[in-house]
Amino acid sequence: MSSLLYDPAFPDILHQLYFIKYANVAALTVAVYDYLVTLDDEISLVWPSRWSYTKALYLFNRYSPFVDAVLAVHSMSSLADPAACAIEYPALTYLYTLGMTVSQTILMVRTYAIWNCNKYILGFHVSLNTGLLIGAVYILNRVLQNVVYGDVNLMRYEACMPSTSTQAIWPMFVLNMTSEFVVVVLTLIQRYISAYHIRATSPMLRVLYRDGMLFYFAMLAMSILNLCLMIAGPPAVSPMMQTPLRVIYSTLCTRVLLNLRKAALKMDAVTIPGGTVQFATHSYLAFEDMELQRAQDRESGTLVSFGAATQVEA
Repeated sequence: MSSLLYDPAFPDILHQLYFIKYANVAALTVAVYDYLVTLDDEISLVWPSRWSYTKALYLFNRYSPFVDAVLAVHSMSSLADPAACAIEYPALTYLYTLGMTVSQTILMVRTYAIWNCNKYILGFHVSLNTGLLIGAVYILNRVLQNVVYGDVNLMRYEACMPSTSTQAIWPMFVLNMTSEFVVVVLTLIQRYISAYHIRATSPMLRVLYRDGMLFYFAMLAMSILNLCLMIAGPPAVSPMMQTPLRVIYSTLCTRVLLNLRKAALKMDAVTIPGGTVQFATHSYLAFEDMELQRAQDRESGTLVSFGAATQVEA
């Protein structure tokens, strides 16, 4: 692969690779900044709770992007050992896929909650996302089997960057977008149903719907940009948006959960015709074992508890 060094286009390729390095550093900077901004909320809302599967999902989603971003910066900036590159690059791609899957699982749990823990929605989500994950892993394995890395001389200039194009991995990102699209469609359907049956929407539901839609449109814009680079852009810059996409995906999921938790703590009873709407004291979505502020029934009407029987707060 050292013959690439004598290619007249090599200086241009090398210049394009710097954009990937800058994007990786920018993604790491965003992850650190968002962590510092939201650390107070995490300390007060997450750390006091007991361990549970939702807390584990949150913490993995919260901290795994640092591993991905650091590995991306290291492998594409200073790694010049072909043997280490052949290990670190596939490890980075699998960690990336795992992290995106965890973020999608958080969105799945959120959608399951706003559908009042409907078992059919859960079954549909599990089946769909299992199929999408299997497809993503298959595509990833097929691409990695054909990846060729440069030799020592070439890696002195471009570090651990495959010498063959990885643009064929773009269908994996289409599968990710499919999962996001299903989540937003289910959210809109339930929003319509709840608006028809319940005129007064609770603060927590408003947070769920608001954050869900903002999340989707933000990720849609970044996913489209990433696909455009991978399909139509120069091969050297095709991975440029992948690490930023991973970091933004994680930070938005983190904020969805933190905003939900804050809404749960601030929520008071919501009066609607015929009674008072109140959420359960414990919540899987908002970290079930941390005490919420109990909403007091101000009227003698019927007390309706969303999620009390299912132990999941919307």
